[in-house]
Amino acid sequence: MPRTLSDAYIAELEKTKNEPVHLVELGLQAETIRLTDAHRQVHYDGHQYLSAGYLLGIGEIEESSDLQVSSLTVTLSGVDQTIVSAFLQHQFHNRSLKVSKAFIGSDDKLIMGGEVFGGKITEAGISDDVDAGTVTVAVNASNHWADFGRRAGRRTNHNDQQLHFPDDMGMEFADRTLQDLGWGRAND
Repeated sequence: MPRTLSDAYIAELEKTKNEPVHLVELGLQAETIRLTDAHRQVHYDGHQYLSAGYLLGIGEIEESSDLQVSSLTVTLSGVDQTIVSAFLQHQFHNRSLKVSKAFIGSDDKLIMGGEVFGGKITEAGISDDVDAGTVTVAVNASNHWADFGRRAGRRTNHNDQQLHFPDDMGMEFADRTLQDLGWGRAND
């Protein structure tokens, strides 16, 4: 993924001591959750990224010039019950996950490097450690190439019709029609 880095970001890269941080954005159904692995809360682009130890780990981010599916796992721990509830209710599937890289400068301001991963959440797993009293959520996401082989289009069923035309009941009994209608060919 080609990107242009600012002079300030390049200067931070060249320093012998710097403070790199990740900004993670999880777009769930009801809300967007923004987290950081920084030692404090971070404000960027009008949004607040929470730092309360929630962001336990970010998997290895692989970049390639080839057209291939890449995936990433983000691990959250000690998250709020509302976040766990959203994942338990499957409010995450096909929602966005973005990871950006930045530095916290010596003046305590954020120096953005840009997005290093952008994709859709494919699955999430929740593990509960009763003895330790912790809940860990592992969120897997894939880039936009994951949908490359998927068949697009509409389905001829009632639910799909209601999604696009809520007042149209034309497909209400479509699942009960078992014969092939033979569109575009002569009847035998």
